[in-house]
Amino acid sequence: MKLTRPVQLEYSCAQKTNFHSDLYPIGNKETYRKPNAARLIRKMRGGSQAHLIETKRGTQYVVKFQNNPQHRRILINEWITTSILQHLNIPTPPINEINLSTIFLRENPKIHIQLGFKEIQPEPGEHFGSLYFKNKAIFDFLPDFLLHKIRNFQDFYGILVVDKWLGNVDSRQAIFVRRRNHYLAKMIDHGYMFGGGEWNFTDAPRHGLYFRPEIYKDVRSIDDFQPWLEKVKNFPETELLRIMRSVPAAWLQGDEDALFRLVDRLIVRRSQTERLILDLKDTLFPQWGKTIPTQ
Repeated sequence: MKLTRPVQLEYSCAQKTNFHSDLYPIGNKETYRKPNAARLIRKMRGGSQAHLIETKRGTQYVVKFQNNPQHRRILINEWITTSILQHLNIPTPPINEINLSTIFLRENPKIHIQLGFKEIQPEPGEHFGSLYFKNKAIFDFLPDFLLHKIRNFQDFYGILVVDKWLGNVDSRQAIFVRRRNHYLAKMIDHGYMFGGGEWNFTDAPRHGLYFRPEIYKDVRSIDDFQPWLEKVKNFPETELLRIMRSVPAAWLQGDEDALFRLVDRLIVRRSQTERLILDLKDTLFPQWGKTIPTQ
Protein backbone atom coordinates (compact mmCIF):
# COMPACT_ATOMS: atom_id res chain seq x y z
CA MET A 1 0.00 0.00 0.00
CA LYS A 2 1.40 3.39 -0.96
CA LEU A 3 0.88 6.29 1.42
CA THR A 4 1.27 9.42 -0.66
CA ARG A 5 -0.36 12.22 1.29
CA PRO A 6 -1.77 12.95 4.73
CA VAL A 7 -5.42 12.21 5.37
CA GLN A 8 -7.68 14.49 7.40
CA LEU A 9 -7.55 13.43 11.06
CA GLU A 10 -10.77 12.85 12.97
CA TYR A 11 -9.14 14.41 16.03
CA SER A 12 -6.92 17.39 15.45
CA CYS A 13 -4.66 16.77 18.44
CA ALA A 14 -3.04 13.56 17.12
CA GLN A 15 0.71 13.87 17.55
CA LYS A 16 3.42 13.01 15.05
CA THR A 17 5.42 9.96 15.98
CA ASN A 18 8.58 8.41 14.58
CA PHE A 19 7.20 5.02 13.51
CA HIS A 20 6.24 3.90 10.02
CA SER A 21 5.62 7.42 8.76
CA ASP A 22 5.39 10.78 10.45
CA LEU A 23 2.47 11.53 8.14
CA TYR A 24 0.30 8.75 9.57
CA PRO A 25 0.33 8.67 13.36
CA ILE A 26 -1.79 6.06 15.10
CA GLY A 27 -3.30 6.38 18.54
CA ASN A 28 -5.98 8.87 19.49
CA LYS A 29 -4.64 11.08 22.29
CA GLU A 30 -7.70 13.36 22.29
CA THR A 31 -8.61 14.43 25.81
CA TYR A 32 -12.35 14.86 25.23
CA ARG A 33 -14.64 14.20 28.18
CA LYS A 34 -14.93 10.45 28.42
CA PRO A 35 -17.82 8.96 30.41
CA ASN A 36 -16.85 8.32 34.01
CA ALA A 37 -17.92 5.10 35.71
CA ALA A 38 -20.36 5.72 38.57
CA ARG A 39 -22.01 2.43 39.53
CA LEU A 40 -21.33 -1.29 39.13
CA ILE A 41 -24.43 -3.17 38.05
CA ARG A 42 -23.15 -6.71 37.60
CA LYS A 43 -20.47 -8.89 36.14
CA MET A 44 -21.27 -10.30 32.70
CA ARG A 45 -20.84 -13.82 31.37
CA GLY A 46 -18.02 -14.59 28.97
CA GLY A 47 -14.31 -15.15 28.74
CA SER A 48 -13.37 -11.46 28.77
CA GLN A 49 -15.08 -11.06 32.19
CA ALA A 50 -16.72 -7.79 31.20
CA HIS A 51 -18.77 -5.80 33.71
CA LEU A 52 -21.98 -3.85 33.23
CA ILE A 53 -21.29 -0.35 34.52
CA GLU A 54 -23.39 2.79 34.68
CA THR A 55 -21.72 6.13 34.01
CA LYS A 56 -22.35 9.46 35.65
CA ARG A 57 -24.38 10.37 32.56
CA GLY A 58 -26.82 7.56 33.35
CA THR A 59 -25.86 5.43 30.34
CA GLN A 60 -24.84 1.83 30.84
CA TYR A 61 -21.96 0.06 29.12
CA VAL A 62 -20.63 -3.45 28.92
CA VAL A 63 -17.02 -2.69 29.84
CA LYS A 64 -14.01 -4.79 28.90
CA PHE A 65 -10.79 -4.04 30.75
CA GLN A 66 -7.30 -3.57 29.38
CA ASN A 67 -6.01 -6.41 31.57
CA ASN A 68 -8.82 -8.82 30.67
CA PRO A 69 -7.91 -12.55 30.55
CA GLN A 70 -8.13 -12.81 26.76
CA HIS A 71 -5.74 -10.07 25.62
CA ARG A 72 -5.35 -6.30 25.71
CA ARG A 73 -5.70 -6.31 21.92
CA ILE A 74 -9.33 -7.40 22.05
CA LEU A 75 -10.20 -3.83 23.04
CA ILE A 76 -8.52 -2.62 19.86
CA ASN A 77 -10.28 -5.33 17.84
CA GLU A 78 -13.65 -4.30 19.26
CA TRP A 79 -12.98 -0.63 18.51
CA ILE A 80 -11.84 -1.20 14.92
CA THR A 81 -14.57 -3.69 14.04
CA THR A 82 -17.36 -1.54 15.43
CA SER A 83 -16.09 1.41 13.42
CA ILE A 84 -16.01 -0.71 10.26
CA LEU A 85 -19.54 -2.00 10.89
CA GLN A 86 -20.77 1.54 11.38
CA HIS A 87 -19.26 2.49 8.01
CA LEU A 88 -21.04 -0.51 6.41
CA ASN A 89 -24.36 0.24 8.16
CA ILE A 90 -24.46 -3.13 9.93
CA PRO A 91 -26.18 -2.67 13.32
CA THR A 92 -23.90 -2.84 16.35
CA PRO A 93 -24.06 -1.02 19.70
CA PRO A 94 -22.28 2.35 19.95
CA ILE A 95 -18.95 2.33 21.75
CA ASN A 96 -16.97 4.63 23.98
CA GLU A 97 -13.96 4.83 26.26
CA ILE A 98 -15.11 4.44 29.85
CA ASN A 99 -12.96 6.01 32.52
CA LEU A 100 -12.52 4.03 35.74
CA SER A 101 -11.06 6.31 38.39
CA THR A 102 -8.96 5.20 41.34
CA ILE A 103 -11.74 6.30 43.71
CA PHE A 104 -14.39 4.36 41.79
CA LEU A 105 -12.32 1.18 41.87
CA ARG A 106 -11.56 1.58 45.56
CA GLU A 107 -15.27 1.99 46.29
CA ASN A 108 -16.20 -1.03 44.15
CA PRO A 109 -13.94 -3.92 45.18
CA LYS A 110 -16.32 -6.38 43.48
CA ILE A 111 -14.99 -5.20 40.13
CA HIS A 112 -12.31 -7.75 39.45
CA ILE A 113 -10.93 -10.31 37.03
CA GLN A 114 -10.72 -13.89 38.23
CA LEU A 115 -7.46 -15.61 37.30
CA GLY A 116 -7.48 -19.01 38.95
CA PHE A 117 -7.72 -18.33 42.68
CA LYS A 118 -6.58 -14.72 42.28
CA GLU A 119 -8.83 -11.68 41.99
CA ILE A 120 -7.24 -8.78 40.13
CA GLN A 121 -8.76 -5.33 39.77
CA PRO A 122 -8.45 -3.42 36.49
CA GLU A 123 -6.06 -0.51 36.39
CA PRO A 124 -7.47 3.03 36.60
CA GLY A 125 -7.86 4.61 33.18
CA GLU A 126 -9.82 4.19 29.96
CA HIS A 127 -11.40 0.87 29.05
CA PHE A 128 -13.64 -0.31 26.23
CA GLY A 129 -17.38 0.18 26.59
CA SER A 130 -20.22 -1.11 24.40
CA LEU A 131 -23.55 0.60 25.01
CA TYR A 132 -26.15 -1.49 26.86
CA PHE A 133 -29.74 -0.86 25.85
CA LYS A 134 -31.37 -0.49 29.24
CA ASN A 135 -35.15 -0.42 29.56
CA LYS A 136 -35.49 -2.60 26.45
CA ALA A 137 -36.30 -6.28 26.09
CA ILE A 138 -32.99 -7.81 24.98
CA PHE A 139 -32.30 -11.46 24.19
CA ASP A 140 -29.00 -13.16 23.38
CA PHE A 141 -30.76 -16.15 21.83
CA LEU A 142 -33.83 -16.75 19.68
CA PRO A 143 -35.12 -20.25 18.89
CA ASP A 144 -35.35 -21.24 15.24
CA PHE A 145 -39.11 -20.72 15.09
CA LEU A 146 -38.62 -17.01 15.89
CA LEU A 147 -35.77 -16.29 13.50
CA HIS A 148 -38.23 -15.26 10.79
CA LYS A 149 -39.26 -12.38 13.06
CA ILE A 150 -35.80 -10.77 12.83
CA ARG A 151 -36.51 -7.65 10.80
CA ASN A 152 -32.91 -7.29 9.61
CA PHE A 153 -31.99 -10.99 9.22
CA GLN A 154 -30.06 -10.19 6.03
CA ASP A 155 -27.51 -8.34 8.17
CA PHE A 156 -26.33 -11.82 9.17
CA TYR A 157 -25.20 -12.19 5.55
CA GLY A 158 -23.40 -8.86 5.79
CA ILE A 159 -21.68 -9.68 9.07
CA LEU A 160 -20.55 -13.03 7.66
CA VAL A 161 -18.76 -11.11 4.89
CA VAL A 162 -17.09 -8.89 7.51
CA ASP A 163 -16.22 -11.84 9.76
CA LYS A 164 -14.46 -13.52 6.85
CA TRP A 165 -12.68 -10.35 5.80
CA LEU A 166 -11.46 -9.53 9.31
CA GLY A 167 -10.60 -13.11 10.24
CA ASN A 168 -13.01 -13.75 13.11
CA VAL A 169 -11.93 -17.00 14.80
CA ASP A 170 -14.91 -17.02 17.16
CA SER A 171 -18.55 -17.80 16.40
CA ARG A 172 -20.78 -14.89 15.49
CA GLN A 173 -22.50 -13.26 18.49
CA ALA A 174 -25.61 -11.11 18.38
CA ILE A 175 -28.29 -9.67 20.61
CA PHE A 176 -31.94 -9.19 19.69
CA VAL A 177 -33.92 -6.14 20.72
CA ARG A 178 -37.66 -6.76 20.77
CA ARG A 179 -39.83 -4.14 19.11
CA ARG A 180 -43.52 -4.96 19.24
CA ASN A 181 -43.96 -8.03 17.01
CA HIS A 182 -40.43 -8.29 15.64
CA TYR A 183 -36.77 -8.23 16.66
CA LEU A 184 -33.79 -6.16 15.60
CA ALA A 185 -30.42 -7.93 15.58
CA LYS A 186 -27.29 -6.09 16.68
CA MET A 187 -23.87 -7.65 16.26
CA ILE A 188 -21.67 -7.81 19.37
CA ASP A 189 -18.42 -9.30 20.71
CA HIS A 190 -15.80 -8.64 18.06
CA GLY A 191 -12.75 -9.34 20.21
CA TYR A 192 -11.62 -12.35 18.20
CA MET A 193 -11.36 -10.57 14.89
CA PHE A 194 -7.83 -10.68 13.44
CA GLY A 195 -7.25 -13.95 15.27
CA GLY A 196 -7.88 -12.37 18.68
CA GLY A 197 -4.68 -11.32 20.40
CA GLU A 198 -2.47 -12.92 17.76
CA TRP A 199 -3.29 -10.51 14.93
CA ASN A 200 -2.95 -13.16 12.27
CA PHE A 201 -5.37 -14.83 9.89
CA THR A 202 -6.17 -18.53 10.07
CA ASP A 203 -9.10 -18.90 7.72
CA ALA A 204 -11.33 -21.88 8.44
CA PRO A 205 -14.82 -22.48 7.01
CA ARG A 206 -16.55 -22.64 10.40
CA HIS A 207 -15.00 -19.45 11.76
CA GLY A 208 -17.38 -16.51 12.14
CA LEU A 209 -20.60 -18.47 11.65
CA TYR A 210 -23.75 -17.87 13.66
CA PHE A 211 -24.48 -21.02 15.64
CA ARG A 212 -28.02 -21.40 14.24
CA PRO A 213 -27.57 -22.46 10.57
CA GLU A 214 -31.28 -21.79 10.00
CA ILE A 215 -30.35 -18.10 9.63
CA TYR A 216 -28.65 -18.93 6.30
CA LYS A 217 -31.38 -21.20 4.89
CA ASP A 218 -32.50 -18.74 2.17
CA VAL A 219 -29.05 -18.10 0.70
CA ARG A 220 -29.09 -19.19 -2.95
CA SER A 221 -26.13 -17.47 -4.60
CA ILE A 222 -23.23 -15.12 -4.08
CA ASP A 223 -25.61 -12.29 -4.96
CA ASP A 224 -27.24 -12.67 -1.54
CA PHE A 225 -24.05 -11.24 -0.04
CA GLN A 226 -24.34 -8.00 -1.94
CA PRO A 227 -23.97 -5.12 -1.39
CA TRP A 228 -21.57 -6.08 1.41
CA LEU A 229 -19.04 -7.92 -0.76
CA GLU A 230 -18.79 -4.93 -3.05
CA LYS A 231 -18.52 -2.53 -0.12
CA VAL A 232 -15.73 -4.58 1.45
CA LYS A 233 -13.90 -4.95 -1.86
CA ASN A 234 -13.96 -1.16 -2.25
CA PHE A 235 -13.58 -0.24 1.42
CA PRO A 236 -11.62 3.05 1.35
CA GLU A 237 -8.01 2.82 2.50
CA THR A 238 -8.36 6.33 3.89
CA GLU A 239 -11.24 5.20 6.08
CA LEU A 240 -9.23 2.25 7.38
CA LEU A 241 -6.43 4.61 8.30
CA ARG A 242 -8.85 7.00 10.00
CA ILE A 243 -10.25 4.13 12.05
CA MET A 244 -6.79 2.93 13.05
CA ARG A 245 -5.81 6.44 14.12
CA SER A 246 -8.91 6.69 16.29
CA VAL A 247 -7.83 3.77 18.49
CA PRO A 248 -7.17 5.11 22.01
CA ALA A 249 -3.43 5.49 22.45
CA ALA A 250 -3.45 3.96 25.94
CA TRP A 251 -4.47 0.60 24.47
CA LEU A 252 -1.61 0.35 21.96
CA GLN A 253 1.41 -0.05 24.24
CA GLY A 254 3.93 -0.51 21.44
CA ASP A 255 1.56 -2.06 18.89
CA GLU A 256 1.65 0.86 16.46
CA ASP A 257 3.78 -0.84 13.81
CA ALA A 258 1.85 -4.10 14.18
CA LEU A 259 -1.37 -2.16 13.64
CA PHE A 260 -0.02 -0.71 10.41
CA ARG A 261 0.89 -4.19 9.22
CA LEU A 262 -2.65 -5.24 10.04
CA VAL A 263 -3.99 -2.45 7.81
CA ASP A 264 -1.85 -3.73 4.94
CA ARG A 265 -3.22 -7.25 5.40
CA LEU A 266 -6.81 -6.03 5.50
CA ILE A 267 -6.36 -4.11 2.27
CA VAL A 268 -5.10 -7.25 0.53
CA ARG A 269 -7.86 -9.40 2.01
CA ARG A 270 -10.66 -7.20 0.65
CA SER A 271 -10.46 -9.02 -2.70
CA GLN A 272 -10.21 -12.46 -1.06
CA THR A 273 -13.47 -12.28 0.89
CA GLU A 274 -15.70 -13.57 -1.91
CA ARG A 275 -13.63 -16.76 -2.16
CA LEU A 276 -13.97 -17.31 1.60
CA ILE A 277 -17.76 -17.08 1.25
CA LEU A 278 -17.78 -19.45 -1.73
CA ASP A 279 -15.90 -22.01 0.35
CA LEU A 280 -19.09 -22.37 2.43
CA LYS A 281 -21.60 -22.96 -0.35
CA ASP A 282 -21.60 -26.77 -0.23
CA THR A 283 -21.80 -27.11 3.56
CA LEU A 284 -23.71 -24.13 4.95
CA PHE A 285 -26.18 -23.08 2.28
CA PRO A 286 -28.58 -25.92 1.41
CA GLN A 287 -30.50 -23.82 -1.14
CA TRP A 288 -27.38 -22.74 -3.07
CA GLY A 289 -28.00 -22.81 -6.80
CA LYS A 290 -31.70 -23.54 -6.46
CA THR A 291 -34.29 -21.28 -8.03
CA ILE A 292 -37.10 -19.76 -6.01
CA PRO A 293 -40.25 -21.79 -6.76
CA THR A 294 -43.07 -19.92 -8.43
CA GLN A 295 -46.41 -19.72 -6.67
